[in-house]
Amino acid sequence: MLKNIIAFLLVLYTLLFSSLLGVAQELQQQAENILRSSLSKQLKIDSLYTLGFKNYYKDYKFGEYIGDTLLTLSTQIKYSVGEGKAHIILALVAEGKGDLQATDKYTKAALATIPEQPKSTDLAMAWFCRGNYLRRKKQDKEATDALLKSLRIAEAIGNKRMQASCYNALGIMSVGRQQYDKALEYYQKTLNIALAIGDKGRIQRIYTNRGIVYLRQKKYNESIRSHQKALQLAIELKDERDEAFVYNDLGSVYMESGYNIPKAIEYLKKAIEIRERLDEKSEISYTYNFLGRAYKKAGNEQEAIKWLKKSLVVAQQIGNNKQWYEALDELSLAYDYFHRNDLAYYYLRKHNVFRDSIRKIEQAETISELSIQYEAEKKEQQIALLTQKNEIQQLDIRQRNLYLIMASLLAASATATVWLIYRNKKIKEEKLKKEAEMQAELLRLGAQNALQNDRVRISRDLHDNIGSYLTYINTTIDSMSQDNVTNAKFDQLKDLTSETIGELRRTVWLINKPTVMLEEWIIKLKEYFKGIPHLLVNVQLDNPSQQLTSLKATTLFRVVQEAVTNAVKYAEADTITISIKQQQQKMELIITDNGKGFELNEVVDGFGLENMQQRVQELNGNIEILSTKGKGTTVNLSC
Repeated sequence: MLKNIIAFLLVLYTLLFSSLLGVAQELQQQAENILRSSLSKQLKIDSLYTLGFKNYYKDYKFGEYIGDTLLTLSTQIKYSVGEGKAHIILALVAEGKGDLQATDKYTKAALATIPEQPKSTDLAMAWFCRGNYLRRKKQDKEATDALLKSLRIAEAIGNKRMQASCYNALGIMSVGRQQYDKALEYYQKTLNIALAIGDKGRIQRIYTNRGIVYLRQKKYNESIRSHQKALQLAIELKDERDEAFVYNDLGSVYMESGYNIPKAIEYLKKAIEIRERLDEKSEISYTYNFLGRAYKKAGNEQEAIKWLKKSLVVAQQIGNNKQWYEALDELSLAYDYFHRNDLAYYYLRKHNVFRDSIRKIEQAETISELSIQYEAEKKEQQIALLTQKNEIQQLDIRQRNLYLIMASLLAASATATVWLIYRNKKIKEEKLKKEAEMQAELLRLGAQNALQNDRVRISRDLHDNIGSYLTYINTTIDSMSQDNVTNAKFDQLKDLTSETIGELRRTVWLINKPTVMLEEWIIKLKEYFKGIPHLLVNVQLDNPSQQLTSLKATTLFRVVQEAVTNAVKYAEADTITISIKQQQQKMELIITDNGKGFELNEVVDGFGLENMQQRVQELNGNIEILSTKGKGTTVNLSC
């Protein structure tokens, strides 16, 4: 009992301390205070979960840190509920970032680790997260089942807040199905519970949700009244985040209705002022988008394009595909509206390319799900095949009995004729059977060979580029459990983790796409360069729309990585120029740095030049390295 009180006071202290520091630094400090406390590991896990659950949306990196830390601590003491809590936090972060594949993974893991009995809030939350994932995947039946399971658990344990969350989610799903009256019914149930327990924050959000439904129904006056009630409560609660949401929604109502475009711009700018101050990048792209559309309706081309481009930049920064897709679409429509046909076509083309890439990702997820179904069907087919073989054997027995009866009745010549027919039939069956087995074996060997080649290539990339980072992280974590951890170590671990995640995403991005536009490849390359301080990179290319295969894109990316690392680490270069040209059927890539150069005959293994040459040889290409001490280095590559 005393430990629980201490844990509660510790969490309360850390929450009060939040007013003194910036959000990211403050949350990190709170987590460190809990980890350094004298609480048992289980109480530390529960306290960290409370902190992470309340604040994960403020900084997704912090949310991931809390989830990973909970998972590590829970595994150490074999605390399955703690593991489930870790997966819930990671699922919420993944959902907020729009990463549905990760959301699927973590919600399944949460349900697998949290015990079904006794019924608990954690189990209800796991089913709630699963329902939200299925809702986003448009699997309405499965989503409804999951949310109703969460609702029944919440009712059984008397958790009113969880019940309200479930009704609210069911209402949101009804909006997605355009069942607006049904949505309003669910929102009313949520509002009744919120009023009963005095949850003003939820009351405010329900008024916001109702305002959105009225907007969909084009009941603009009702929508404005509902949002005004939400705004009044948000201001009363001093909740700037919700206040920004309401300003955003009010602006969108005035913009969509056309009642008062200047009023729409005023509200949207208020939302932007709050969200920029709170650094709330997860939602601000939507507000930029709405403001750009409002200026478009006002006929202000310069301001419309300005805010729509800001929406696109933020969507790209946070990796939110939906916001990215909508920003490209609105830019194309805006340029078309202002009769800028060339730019309208340019953004329409980028919009279509991005749409196709999203579809490919969705197809990959579908293929993964179908593979599981295929394995199940394969087992069923094997059972059916055994049954069929047994039936064939029984049929053969009956046929043989028939032949014996016929032989006893017919003359010797008739018997010989029947035997010849039977023998020819068997020969044809055996021949067809052998041909089918041979074709199946060839297909299997071909698929196995292709899969093995991919695995070798992928494992090599992951080993070369990610393995050393992860080894260091594991070593650091081991030392953390034995020694007093300094802030410098935490910063080093945080930076290296971010670099590792970025490297892994780039590798997976290159592997998943069958072809990559050179322009997209350059964008990923520049993202990598951003992590290298004091380095200026110039890129020159004559054909941005050139297509690269996945293998070629990955290999060239690693070669450039190796060359840049050598230039910065060994040659102390601060400027690098990359030139890419198409020469007939081959691509020519030239990497030049202003470093101090080196003598080729003095190169040691650490430069990784042999690794670069092996990669280029895989593309049947050639590589030439020219360097002189004091005059920099040039890498010429053609493939």
